[in-house]
Amino acid sequence: MSHYLDRLLDGELVEWRALGEVLVRTKGTKITAGQMKELHKEGASVKIFAGGKTVAFVDFPDIPEKNVNREPSIIVKSRGIIEFEYYDKPFSHKNEMWS
Repeated sequence: MSHYLDRLLDGELVEWRALGEVLVRTKGTKITAGQMKELHKEGASVKIFAGGKTVAFVDFPDIPEKNVNREPSIIVKSRGIIEFEYYDKPFSHKNEMWS
């Protein structure tokens, strides 16, 4: 283990596991930027993430039920600005993103 991790963990025991054992990659919904703008409603229940800081809020019937994620998740934003966001309310994302 690296010296940095040794210092960071400060003697704590850690169970190392493959990401695939603890995480599930989810698909988003097939939606365009234009559709996101058209469907956006302030105060709607489902947040849709797109690249960078682009988001829309839509109602449940606006996207297929199978594309709505209700589990707390980490969204990997991989277009424009690469960053991660934890979100624990109903959401979806454009299908080229990961959560």
